[in-house]
Amino acid sequence: MEQSLRDGDILIVNRLTTEGIGVRRGDLVITKIPGLPERHFVKRVVALPGECLALQDGLLTINGNHFPEPYLNGLPAYLGTGNQSWQIREGEYFLMGDNRAHSTDSRDYGPVAGDALVGRVSRRIWPQAKWGTF
Repeated sequence: MEQSLRDGDILIVNRLTTEGIGVRRGDLVITKIPGLPERHFVKRVVALPGECLALQDGLLTINGNHFPEPYLNGLPAYLGTGNQSWQIREGEYFLMGDNRAHSTDSRDYGPVAGDALVGRVSRRIWPQAKWGTF
């Protein structure tokens, strides 16, 4: 998440109580990763239940429509030569890190079940110069 967050940032997180209810595309979430349930990671929600996500020629498309990602600050949505697509099932979310070249995310382990989402990041409170929402 290095594009958006840095080590040492302090965040306010709203705990999710019901399997991702209220999570929106673009939200930063705290999640458990399949195979590493004891650790928590920050990832961005890029696709919601029932959507078809594709990475084609460096662009992210949702249900066939290009989805701009201003939080990437000009980086391509996908760094690689292949094209991939996923159909997101009900109760699942597709998560990606903002530092796409160095992120292990749903491209590697697939969509994440809503009950693996622990909380939604509401704002950063430290460092003070970067205080605010995402």
